[in-house]
Amino acid sequence: MYGCKQFGVAGNDTLKAWIIVFHGYPDSTEAMSGGWEVAVPWYTKFYKTVKPTVWKQSIGDNCTVEKLNMILLKNREPIAASGSRACYLHPEDENKVIKIVRMKTTSRKKQTNWQEWKHYHYLLKQHGKLDFINECYGFITTDLGKGLVWQCVRDASGEISSTITNIMQSPDGYELEKVERALGHFCEFLIEKNIQLFDLNPGNVMIRIRPDGSYQAVSADIKGRYANYEFIPISTYIPFFSRRKLKRRCKELTDWYGRFLRNKEA
Repeated sequence: MYGCKQFGVAGNDTLKAWIIVFHGYPDSTEAMSGGWEVAVPWYTKFYKTVKPTVWKQSIGDNCTVEKLNMILLKNREPIAASGSRACYLHPEDENKVIKIVRMKTTSRKKQTNWQEWKHYHYLLKQHGKLDFINECYGFITTDLGKGLVWQCVRDASGEISSTITNIMQSPDGYELEKVERALGHFCEFLIEKNIQLFDLNPGNVMIRIRPDGSYQAVSADIKGRYANYEFIPISTYIPFFSRRKLKRRCKELTDWYGRFLRNKEA
């Protein structure tokens, strides 16, 4: 550790972590927190992202210590999870969630949070704020790595909204025909505006119940065009092919729910 001591930390959900900056070693910084060591690839870029400006203390000629907030998630259960990511309720703000990547990759372009962050800003630039996408607040440092913070999708009652998968598994309390109509409006809008959300499985679409009792479909995964793994991704760049792909994906989603509805009524 080049003579730098390891510092203990204290706190509840917010960890006061220490960033050790080694003078003469600009590519070799480490986040020190209790018994953990978290690799940070490039201090300058990291500093601009998390803005650890609480205070700093010089501890010798060879290094500097800086203090920043780190959100603790390791001992919390995710509210949702997929093969690639886990979603946690923000411990300091119940109206936000934090998405953590579970499957690490060396390619940033294939990192799911990065893909979603890029597509969120692409959609803002192309269409402005969209009702079926909640606000994204950017990245935050956690003890599980960097997380992407989103507004939590909640019903008018304050409960976290359910995915289509959740509704099909536990339909009690839902007006199922209204869910079907909300899905139809959602898919029509995607196709009309050519909004490239290709991963339209029932676990990625939530149903928000509004104050007036109406239902609104909300996308919980918007990686879209940045997660198009076609060998030649023509549907990303040519509107005719992206609309055709969207129609196919939307049909799969609505057919899936339609079969559930018919079986429920039988």
